[in-house]
Amino acid sequence: MYNQIEDILLNISIVIATVWIVKRFWGSFFEEKQNSILSVSLWIVYCIFQFFFGYHNGRLQIFATILNILLILSIAMVAYQSRGKEKYFLLATFYAGWSLIEVFVFSLINSFDIGESQQRDIIGLVLSNILMILSVYALSMVAEKRKESPVPGKYYFFLLLVPVGSIVIAINEFCSEGKSFFAVVTISILI
Repeated sequence: MYNQIEDILLNISIVIATVWIVKRFWGSFFEEKQNSILSVSLWIVYCIFQFFFGYHNGRLQIFATILNILLILSIAMVAYQSRGKEKYFLLATFYAGWSLIEVFVFSLINSFDIGESQQRDIIGLVLSNILMILSVYALSMVAEKRKESPVPGKYYFFLLLVPVGSIVIAINEFCSEGKSFFAVVTISILI
């Protein structure tokens, strides 16, 4: 019973983080259109897709990867004022960057002696999402070039320590004896 609740809670957290990443990335470069039935439907389909394919496997198969790319592109075309070839270039850059972060995280995690393959996949997924949140946030700050920021530029470095602390806490929670409900709640809050 607790295993299923833990999995569902972690899965929902991953979906929310993934949707935030995509929404923040596209919002950094393009103006968002007014919500339509089609755009809301695409976001719902994307959430459902992420819920069923993003977490259960840990690694997406080629079909799921292509479908994921098409959904992200469809969201850009329907929900944002995108211009010509720029959206294709940004999509390729976005997905390549995300893939590189996942490969880096998974190769780093595989170098450690962590018991089960499924546990390594979950740790990798959580850490890669945290790193993607960091990367997209930093990219959005550069892309928007906020001159009148509520936080002075010199403090952004200290704001980066929060996700670094989150990564350390996530690793400690995952590497503790057994998977407990409170560890999953902690990871979900950190994401």
